Amino acid sequence: MKIVIVGGGTAGWLTAFLLSKKQPYQDISIIDSSKIPYIGVGEGVTGTLSDLFLDPSLELDEIDFLIKSWALPKIGILFKNWSGENSYFFSPLEGSTTAKKNLDANLFYHLLSDLDLSKSSISGHYFVNNVVPYYIEDNTLKWDYYKSYHIDAHKFVEYFKSKTKIKVLDEIVKTIEVKNNKIEKLILSNNESITADVFIDCTGMQRLLISKLKSNWISFEESLPVNEAIIFKTKKDSDNRFSHSISIAMKNGWIFEIPTRYKIGRGYVYNNVFTNENNALKEIKEYYNDNDIEVIKKINFSAGVFQDTWVSNCISLGLSSSFLEPLQATSLHILLVSLKKLVANCLMPTIKETFIPVSIEKYNKEIFKLNNDLKDFVQITYLGNRKDNVFWNYINHYSYKSERLINIIDLAKSRLTRSSDFESYDGCADQSIWNYTLAGLGYFNKKIIERVLIHNQFDFNELDEIRFKLNYDIKTNMVKKNYLTTTNLNNYLKNL
Repeated sequence: MKIVIVGGGTAGWLTAFLLSKKQPYQDISIIDSSKIPYIGVGEGVTGTLSDLFLDPSLELDEIDFLIKSWALPKIGILFKNWSGENSYFFSPLEGSTTAKKNLDANLFYHLLSDLDLSKSSISGHYFVNNVVPYYIEDNTLKWDYYKSYHIDAHKFVEYFKSKTKIKVLDEIVKTIEVKNNKIEKLILSNNESITADVFIDCTGMQRLLISKLKSNWISFEESLPVNEAIIFKTKKDSDNRFSHSISIAMKNGWIFEIPTRYKIGRGYVYNNVFTNENNALKEIKEYYNDNDIEVIKKINFSAGVFQDTWVSNCISLGLSSSFLEPLQATSLHILLVSLKKLVANCLMPTIKETFIPVSIEKYNKEIFKLNNDLKDFVQITYLGNRKDNVFWNYINHYSYKSERLINIIDLAKSRLTRSSDFESYDGCADQSIWNYTLAGLGYFNKKIIERVLIHNQFDFNELDEIRFKLNYDIKTNMVKKNYLTTTNLNNYLKNL
C-alpha cells in the first residue's frame, strides 16, 4: 500500500519509524515542512516507550537513545499539594509488589501501618534513596528493572528521524480534496499532487486531515479543567537531576517539572476562565521566589477525542486524534498503544486486507475507550477534596464525573478497590497506578483496610516479613551494584 504521513513531530516520526521497521514492504512517505515548528516541550512518558528497546526487530540501542535524545530515566511522579498545601505522594510506574493480585495487600498494609507508602513498590525504594536502577559494571553502563524516560521532544524527534529511511517531502499541505468522506488527494505548496491508499494525520492540534471528514469531536472539557499552559524557564536551576516527574498543584492549575539531561522543562497548566497569563506568571514567580522568569511560549488546547480516529482512508494519531492534558503522561502512551494496534491488527499488506469494516470499527472503539478510561484516571487526580478557591471548588463539586469514575470512588471508600474493578486490556490504567493516586488523595479508610485484610485472612506478621525482605533485598542490591543517582548518570552520559 501507499501510506502518506502528514506532519512530523513526535507522532509523525515515531509513526514513520515503526511502520518502516515493522512493515518495510509498504510504500511510506512523510510530509514534514521545516517551516512548521514542533509544539513539543520536555515530556515524561510511560513504560510503553521502554518496551521499544526490548524489540530486537527495531534495532534500537538504549544508551544511544539516552545520549542523542537528551533523555533521563523516569521511575514515577511526585505529586505535591494535590490534597492541600504541603501534602505529597509518590506514584511509581509499576505499582506495588502486590498490584497484580486481586487485592493490593502490600499497599493497603503500608497505609494501615502508617509506613512510607512509597516503599510498597520497588521504584519507591529507588525514589526514597535518590537512585535509579543503572550501574556500571566492567566499565559498561547497565540497568535492571522497569522504568521509562523523561525526554526532550525536539531531540526525540531528531533521534527517530535519523533512524528512519523513507521519502520526505519538505512542503506544506495547501489543499485537501475530499469526496464522499474520503481524501482524494493533497495539493502541496509546490503544487505537487499527492494520492495514497492511507493518509495518516499527525498534524497535531491542527487536525488538518481528520477535521475534513465526518467524525464527531467528543469534548472532555467538563471533566478535565485546564485549557492553557505557559512554558517557562527559571534562572535558579542547578545541575542536579531527579528520577521522577514533579506535579505541583497551584491556585488555578498545576506546574510540571520534567528533568532532561541539559535542562528542566517547566510549565504551568491552568484554566483561562479562572485565571490569566499575567496572574499565572505572578504565581510562578511567588512559588520559585524568582522575579526573573522567562516565558518561552503559551499553548492553548481543548481536551477531547474524535469518536472515530480512523475515518475512511484517514487515520489520525497523536494530538490529531485526542488530547487529555499533560498530567499523567497520557499523550505519547496513547500514540504508542494506537500504533501497536495498527501494526499488529489493522494495517495489512494489501488494501483489501486493510479496509475491513469490522477491523476499523473495532480499532475505533478500542481507542475511544482507552481515551475515556484514561480521562477518568487523569480526572481523579484533581479530586483530592481541595476547596480553597473557586477553581478547586468547581472541580470537586461541579465538574462532570462519569458513572465509571463515581463507581471507582465509591468502591475505594466503601470496600477498597480490587484489580477486578478495572478492565484489563493493552494500555489500560489498572489498579497498579489508580491505587497510589487514590491512596495519596486520602480515599482509603484505615478501619475499612483493617476489616478487609482480616476478612480476606491476611496474616499481618507475614505481610511484615514480606516488607522486611523487600527492604533487605533492595538495599542489598543497591549496595552490591552501586546504583547511580540521576545526576551521576547524567554526568556519565555527558562523557560518553
